Amino acid sequence: MKIITYFVILLLLSINLYSQDQNLNSFPLSIGIIGGINSIQNQTTINVIPMSSDCGTFQNGSAKAVYAQVFANLDIFQKIFYIDGRLFYESRPISLQTMSSGYEVFNYKTNNYEPLVRQHSFDGDLKYFGVDFGVLVKPIKEIPINFRIGFEAGEPLISAKYVNKEQIVSPEGILFPGDVLVRNVEVGEFNKANTAMSINSTVQGEYAITEKLSAIGEFTYRSPINSVLSDLEWKNSLYRFGIGLQYKLYDENPEVIELPKDTLVPPPIIVVKAPEPNKQEKQIEEIKITPLEITETIVTQTYPLLPYVFFDSASAELKPQYVSNLNRISFSEEKLSKQTLDIYYRMLDILGNRMNKYPNSKIEITGVTDGIELQSKEERLSLASQRANTISEYLNKVWEIPRERMTLKSRETPQKATSSAYNEGFQENRRIEINTNFSDLMKPVYHSKFLEFTSHKTNIEMNIKSQNANLLNEFDYDIFIYADNFPIYNGKGKAKNNNIEIPLTFELMNKIGNQKENLTTLKAEIKLKKGDYSESESVDIKYNKFKNQFEVGRLNLIVFDFDKSDITHQNQEMLKDFINFSILPTSTTKITGSTDRLGEENHNMQLSLNRANSVKDFILNLKTNFKIDKVEGIGSSQSYFSNLIPEGRFYCRTVLIEVQTPLNK
Repeated sequence: MKIITYFVILLLLSINLYSQDQNLNSFPLSIGIIGGINSIQNQTTINVIPMSSDCGTFQNGSAKAVYAQVFANLDIFQKIFYIDGRLFYESRPISLQTMSSGYEVFNYKTNNYEPLVRQHSFDGDLKYFGVDFGVLVKPIKEIPINFRIGFEAGEPLISAKYVNKEQIVSPEGILFPGDVLVRNVEVGEFNKANTAMSINSTVQGEYAITEKLSAIGEFTYRSPINSVLSDLEWKNSLYRFGIGLQYKLYDENPEVIELPKDTLVPPPIIVVKAPEPNKQEKQIEEIKITPLEITETIVTQTYPLLPYVFFDSASAELKPQYVSNLNRISFSEEKLSKQTLDIYYRMLDILGNRMNKYPNSKIEITGVTDGIELQSKEERLSLASQRANTISEYLNKVWEIPRERMTLKSRETPQKATSSAYNEGFQENRRIEINTNFSDLMKPVYHSKFLEFTSHKTNIEMNIKSQNANLLNEFDYDIFIYADNFPIYNGKGKAKNNNIEIPLTFELMNKIGNQKENLTTLKAEIKLKKGDYSESESVDIKYNKFKNQFEVGRLNLIVFDFDKSDITHQNQEMLKDFINFSILPTSTTKITGSTDRLGEENHNMQLSLNRANSVKDFILNLKTNFKIDKVEGIGSSQSYFSNLIPEGRFYCRTVLIEVQTPLNK
């Protein structure tokens, strides 16, 4: 929003400089509003199937939307040249469609293989608020045709969602897995939108209604300068058709009357303003916000890779979370998230990048099923083979890994399967497994000495006081939090009683923690609504940031198989590296075992302790004089990851080794 602030400041300065020593009535400033429709031409190339161009691409498309502007223009030269500034709101959707028929399916009605014809659609929208600053030229006074050229800069208001769908057109009766005709290929957000810049050319017609009021009609062509998104080449040119009104704040031809010298000038007329009506009385007496305490810690963390990719039932299609619109050339593990599951979902890209780094490396991809998801063993083995092939195709097409470096296998069920006594076991067994003798391919991702921000609180707590008990019984709220006038959070919801709690997420904690050292106060704008009543308040959020006197190193061990505490070869290698490089004589070490939520609670507590003790024994066998301060098992009492998804449960079956080393003074 800074460009809008700059625009207003520049406009006010121009008015101030121009109006000095001039009569306000003769000040040549006009204001107005205009609105209409856009015809948007999108120029882009988006893969129909993310990360794969074999199924075709979405190409250029068109869409229609609306826009609105307020403007002011200032006569700077003899009613010919005007400075013209505008504030605008505009919607710029993208709507793309294409067809594909690259696969054949068996048509039970004709007993033949026929092309699978699919209609693909990509729909999304971005909304902008921005400024347009330019020059308006009125070349011939008698002909009310004006010309304008301007520079436009617009900021995206929100991160808008997009949906990539596909629908089977033919053969009739063929459905996607799950017995659906239409399915989402990908749903995401345009979260890397640039400030949209362009050059605008306008032809304007003007019709005088009164001496000061005119109707105007405009046709504008918007020529883009930069891409809409920073991670995708997407430009949109626009044709705008609008009508509006313009009002002159001055008399264009003021009548001058000369008074006789002896004529007395009448005293000025004093206008007494009527008193303003009583405003709505404030109901909020006070908003108290508990001060925050943020701890900044230097962390080195080792993130193991789970060598499994999971599939939906009876499907060999790669889930969207495993696919990213990355730039393969600029891919770097150092730029990956500091969150375990975010790193795991980039596992295929990490693997492809490493296989290119080590051209002699090879992998084995084994597809498996849950043992019941199709009717016959032959069908299940075929599905398992398709799953392995899906991973091979991704690595081949996205990362250009030769197929001869990948051995594909299939099994009806995994060799080390999760128990089918639980429904979750079936989810976990629908997967592919990756094996390799080249250890560097599946080594953990290592993030060294990054800043982590934590708090002993899980929420920002707000307490509202009001004598109107009915108001605070239940109400809607809308909250913005600003740091140094920059928005870092917006949340809406319903609250009961007089308390609002804002979750202190990892993302919000990082935004607060990364503020300037001298910034100790955040600003919260809170709007309360109940029925027709609304009230807004601005409150400070105090926070203190403390620097941890210890540097922390962490390692999570995987993969512990279901209901097992044995340390695998992969875990043993990670432990050796971690002990050698992360633990000093001054360090204190804590070992914590955990499980997922499957199984009986007491059994899980013992299993987690067994896992922790296995790690302790392994470490002491390597270094007998090694000091371990605490060993415990917590079962499933503290879930680090979601137990609703198979990958989350596997990462819960872990032993966390956390090392604290005092910082050098």
